[in-house]
Amino acid sequence: MIPFYYKKISLSFVQELCDKVHDGESAVLLGSRYAGKRWIINRLYLHLPESGFIPIIRVYFQRESTVKSAWEVHQLIEKEINETGVNLKLGEYQGDEIFEPIDQLYLETKKPIILLAANVDSMAHYLARQFLEGVRTRVESRRLVVVLSGEDDFRDLVHGPKSEFNCANRYFVQGFAKDDFKAIISQYATSLNITFEDDTEAYRILWELTEGNVFLLKSLLWSVVEGRVHSDISLTVPVRVSDIPDSFEKMQIPGVYGPDFLRYAIRVITRRPDCWQDLECLINNKPTNTIPIASAPGPLELVGIAVRGNNNRLQFASPLMANFIRHYYDDRCFGDLYAGDGQWDMAFKKYSFLGPQEKIRPLNIEDRVKVEETLNAFCSSLHLAATVNIDAVKDLFTQGCLHILGFQEITFWEYNNGWHFQPMTESPVKIDIKDNVLKILPPMPPMLRGLLPMPDPWNEDALCVLLPPLRANQCGAVVMSTFEKEKAISRERGSLARKLIHHFVDAYTHAVSVEKNTMRLRVRDQHIAIINSIFDSLGSRILNVDQAIAMAARGLRNLGYKRVLFSLVDPEGKRIQAVLDDSSDSLIDITQMSDWPLAEPTADLQPYIIHTKQPKIIKDARREPLANKKIVRLARMKAEALVPILNQNGDAIGTIHVEREDEAVPTQEEVDDLLVFGRQLSIAIEQSKRVNMLQSTLDKIPEPVVIIDRLKRLLYANRPANDLFGTKAGWQDQPGAKPPNGGEMDKMLEYLDESLISGRRIVHHAEGIGKKPTYCGAVLSDVIQDWQNKTIGALLHIQDMNYLYHVFAAFRVIAESNDTDSAIRSMMEATQLLGHKWGRLYLVDEMDPDCLVSVRSFGFGDKTIQEEFTKGHIRLPRSDEPGYVSWKCIDLKTPLVFCWKEDLPNDTEVVTRQGLRATNVNPPRSPKPVQKQPGDFWIDFPLISQAKVLGKVVLQCDESLRPEEFELLKVLSDITTGLLGAFLRRGQTFHEREDWIRRAADETMAVTAHNIATRFSALPVLLDRYKKLQQKVPKLEELNRDFSHIMKETLDLVKRTKDRLSPVTPLLTKINISDRIRNALRSALPADAWDIKCEDPDLIVHADTHLLENAIQEFLQNSRDAIPDVTDMHVSVNIRSKDNWVKLVYSDNGPGVPGDFKERIFENFFSYRPGRKTGTGLGLGFVRRVIEAHGGTVREEGRPGQGVKFVIEIPKSGIINEKEEEFHVSNPNR
Repeated sequence: MIPFYYKKISLSFVQELCDKVHDGESAVLLGSRYAGKRWIINRLYLHLPESGFIPIIRVYFQRESTVKSAWEVHQLIEKEINETGVNLKLGEYQGDEIFEPIDQLYLETKKPIILLAANVDSMAHYLARQFLEGVRTRVESRRLVVVLSGEDDFRDLVHGPKSEFNCANRYFVQGFAKDDFKAIISQYATSLNITFEDDTEAYRILWELTEGNVFLLKSLLWSVVEGRVHSDISLTVPVRVSDIPDSFEKMQIPGVYGPDFLRYAIRVITRRPDCWQDLECLINNKPTNTIPIASAPGPLELVGIAVRGNNNRLQFASPLMANFIRHYYDDRCFGDLYAGDGQWDMAFKKYSFLGPQEKIRPLNIEDRVKVEETLNAFCSSLHLAATVNIDAVKDLFTQGCLHILGFQEITFWEYNNGWHFQPMTESPVKIDIKDNVLKILPPMPPMLRGLLPMPDPWNEDALCVLLPPLRANQCGAVVMSTFEKEKAISRERGSLARKLIHHFVDAYTHAVSVEKNTMRLRVRDQHIAIINSIFDSLGSRILNVDQAIAMAARGLRNLGYKRVLFSLVDPEGKRIQAVLDDSSDSLIDITQMSDWPLAEPTADLQPYIIHTKQPKIIKDARREPLANKKIVRLARMKAEALVPILNQNGDAIGTIHVEREDEAVPTQEEVDDLLVFGRQLSIAIEQSKRVNMLQSTLDKIPEPVVIIDRLKRLLYANRPANDLFGTKAGWQDQPGAKPPNGGEMDKMLEYLDESLISGRRIVHHAEGIGKKPTYCGAVLSDVIQDWQNKTIGALLHIQDMNYLYHVFAAFRVIAESNDTDSAIRSMMEATQLLGHKWGRLYLVDEMDPDCLVSVRSFGFGDKTIQEEFTKGHIRLPRSDEPGYVSWKCIDLKTPLVFCWKEDLPNDTEVVTRQGLRATNVNPPRSPKPVQKQPGDFWIDFPLISQAKVLGKVVLQCDESLRPEEFELLKVLSDITTGLLGAFLRRGQTFHEREDWIRRAADETMAVTAHNIATRFSALPVLLDRYKKLQQKVPKLEELNRDFSHIMKETLDLVKRTKDRLSPVTPLLTKINISDRIRNALRSALPADAWDIKCEDPDLIVHADTHLLENAIQEFLQNSRDAIPDVTDMHVSVNIRSKDNWVKLVYSDNGPGVPGDFKERIFENFFSYRPGRKTGTGLGLGFVRRVIEAHGGTVREEGRPGQGVKFVIEIPKSGIINEKEEEFHVSNPNR
């Protein structure tokens, strides 16, 4: 970049330029207007020939007459060449040959041509660029050496890398040097016939005031001349130093000198905002920014206002210039500058420094021109602000009225059942001002908009404008006022104000239109954003229609609605029901009150909208005949709108009811947009239904399901997959999340990858999957394809085989059963294998078919309760009490699932997440040891084989039990029941045959005993015969005595055997059983050797007294045989009654009965007396026949080593066993 040199004009500087030209260097001269650039050109024109430079061409481009064509430039150059005495023979001008004369001159002289051109920038700009480009070409080819001069515009033409002329030395002249300026002063003074009393002092004063500026010098000298003319002083009188004005206020500048230079400077400053900051710094005596050395001159330098000082900062070019600038550029002027440039914040800031009186404009005719220019720029800015928003227009208008036209109060008003003040700034408005404005405003706003005619005397104080509304039910006004008599609105200010009002109303109207469109577009964008958010959330946060509707309602509420009510047509298409009421009123929920039949369109607005499929705007719901008065009153409804939700077929599937937060009536545009929104929402609702169906389908799959994309990024995992692998359940909020790594999941990913690569379905068997080491199943992986059959992902489905494997294992366990006991044991083991926490088996009591007796169980934490259960101490009789469901599965002949949910009513159906149906029992009633707990689930399986009820099995289950697993349990139950029934039938047949054989043996033995007794009846006769012979044979006496003793014992034994083996036929009578037992004990044992307990001392039983007492005697005889020392023996009898049965428990403190003999002791001829004489073995068998003859049972339940415990159960009514009273020996197969 070529530097600039800053110079004072002097003869030495002219010589420096001559030297440059002599060396073939060109130069560019820049300076302010009338700075002396032409003086330099003239001096060069005189000095260069003296140095032998010819030819020299000097061209003046007149500033007063702009050169507009290349032909004019050609003519000027040709004319100047001809004046040198050279006659050129030029051809016809071709239109672009500006330099043809110079080129021709160069061809003739064969040496570089010197061109001196002044005011190059006074040509038309395009022509100046063309001229400089031609000069540059010829300078670079050394055919031309130039010295060019110019002003402000010339700088950009010759400065910078892209300038048209950047190949010459650059100079900026800053006025004349002091010594050379004296000659200029003398020259001009002489031309004006001015002499000074003191030349030296006058020259000094003129130099100090002008700093070598020729224009200022001329202005001062002409001011002196004008002053003398006005004062009638002869021009021959020498001028005193005091007559020289030292400020512009004292100068009387003639128009030829004064206005042109100053107006030019003002025009340049006006169009160069980049110099205003420096100008303010100069005015306020603040330092300007530092200027880089040798940089190009700035605007203030180019117009002669400032020069570059030694500190590389700007300073005023002269005291006189400083005086003029400070006088002219006040705060109003700077405000106008910033206003003209559209910098309104800075303009208003400058205007704000003016006092109230100073703000009132226009001041005069000349100021009106400035105000009009400022107002024109302001009106343009108003229209520009209209593209921002209404408030921007109002704010700008307010500032313009206050600062440009000097109004004191600008107040905005809104009509809503009266005029209400709308504050626009933080500055409060006085109360009396508001009162005065209210007197101006009409009571009811007219329909017309614009300037409102004002009656006297208000038309001198204020202007009122009615504004176009943003909403149909709104009306606004603005009042410009100055309620002070001395500041009344003048005709000129009123005219300008009306012009401003006209543009303001246009701009405000445009802003309202823009605002409406912007609001509508913003609302539409919000509608689209709501729908997009719904679609974005489908499958993650939105899984059903309710959630989609809720998101839509929240979005609409954010648009300024205080209530958004959604109603949907029910699936049957018969009713319109409110489904969501999102409002700021928490006291009422309209969804509980809005349910209307579609068959009655006039029943309410909702069915009416569905019927007409058209939206409806309601200005006042209280006066709407179709509106439900109760809902309107409770919800305090006023203005509202109802819009149908139309699907793609044009059918109305619901409605949107909206009420604005500001209670304004919804506009038609608003409703139209909601109608479009409803159509979009209908698609979202339909998609929500589909997503809900898909989601429900996936979620209801009880086995793990995982979906990944083509890059093996996780998209979806259901809850079982979450439980198994720890993945997040549902659709991923951020699709593309990586599945958890490690362990079995890596293996699953391998399966998926295999399907992705092969593009086919693959099945693998896997064990120990995920978090469950015992988990096993079939792993199915398959690809997911798009509409182009391209693979876009893969699906993993693990079919849980655990339960099925456990069922197979249970089948194997049950299949190993070989009798009833093993079948019962296997049944419990099998259910335990299936993972159930507890299980219980009950069988029907043989003595009481309406009672279930505990048999076997697992899962009791308390071993004592487990033992009690196994001993049959838990009984479940039939009952119709609420909560008693022990027999329900048997009565219904089907397995049933039960649960206990405390928060649900009794007998409520509960459907688990897996789809298993259960009946809630709240609370369940059962014996305390087997009482259920809240939250329990259990299954009752009836055991019914060939229409015979055997009992039931109760199994604990989890809520996670699947229906198909329940079906497998039912199959297992059926198989087990059939097997158990078969074993029981086989056992019954075996026992019947065994009983038949036993009774036949008993009958045979009874007949044999009878025959023996018959034969033994002859022994006494034989003994009598031997007694008669003992007199003859004395030795027979001792023999007869021994024989008599043996015979007596034998006959007693035979009689006892006969009695015990003979058929038992009870003779039933009513007896007090406790008395009879007590008598038998009292007659056989000492009082301290026995005790008896009976819940009911008056308990009456139908029984045979003799047989019953004989049975007790047999027990007592066994106790005496087992305990030799009667003083150590103690016998206890406990009698209890329940329903139609009596339970008698006989126990002693003897050694008891070993477990292996508990059944055999009731067989005939079996005797167990360790260490003592063996008995006949008929006593307990007799007891059994007596009890069975009474229709009862007897069993031994004592613990070995802790005494016997015989349990007898007989019916109170005396129903005897349905067996033949007499049993005859016969063939069992006949």
